[in-house]
Amino acid sequence: MGILTFPTSQITPKNPKTANYYASARIQNTWYTLLSVTSGTGILNRIVFTNDIAANNQLEIRITVDGVANTLASPANLIYSRALVHNNTAGSPGSNNSPFGYFYDAPIYFYTSLTVEIRHTNVSSCTFDACCDYSTI
Repeated sequence: MGILTFPTSQITPKNPKTANYYASARIQNTWYTLLSVTSGTGILNRIVFTNDIAANNQLEIRITVDGVANTLASPANLIYSRALVHNNTAGSPGSNNSPFGYFYDAPIYFYTSLTVEIRHTNVSSCTFDACCDYSTI
């Protein structure tokens, strides 16, 4: 998958934190920063990313660990994710009319920096609601 991970014995997180992001009318193919740790060591525990219009195969998460960026896109690459399906009677699960989200749950350790960004590739603008749990030492 490409995400850098380190043995848990090397990093012992002590300061649990949460980063939240909400904004309406986000533009297609534009990255929005959910979390930016520019100096520090810690662990990213999970990311939750939902939206109001794009199907989950149109959502992308870019995680930059210690300067190395990896983009997670589509269910095939988000192997640690669980899809969140809104109860929307206008469309079947997986359609653009039934908005999706991701619950990405895999520990990612960082030594110097961490950035989490989100975007959609849908042709329309959509509203994002995202958060992530992380800890620093």
